Amino acid sequence: MTVSDLAFSSPRFLALIEGIGLTGSWSCTFAGDEQVWSDGRYHLLGLEPGGIRPNYEALRGFVHHEDRPAIETAAQIMQSGVLQNSTFRIVRPDDSVRTLSSRAEVLVSPAGRPIGASGLVLDITSAR
Repeated sequence: MTVSDLAFSSPRFLALIEGIGLTGSWSCTFAGDEQVWSDGRYHLLGLEPGGIRPNYEALRGFVHHEDRPAIETAAQIMQSGVLQNSTFRIVRPDDSVRTLSSRAEVLVSPAGRPIGASGLVLDITSAR
């Protein structure tokens, strides 16, 4: 066995981190609003993995109504090519409120046009 045999693969490492229950990841393409949510992302929202079709408007539906104005729309992200790091509250189906911190990057085509994004969401409720 060598040291390289001990290294985590990215998917294994992500699964280990998400297993703690405080983080989730996602990615999307802007054309067609195709999204992929990790199991951790679903759990942060209080859902079973695969419980809903992942899309940006569904996610915005979980955002606390007072925090929605601060969250960009998909159209704003596509137009500006920028996705701001943000902190916002969500309301889960059981009416519990959690505070999430989101960090993301926009992916661009060789021509410089925004084509998608990927990011990480961290539950910071207990830090508040």
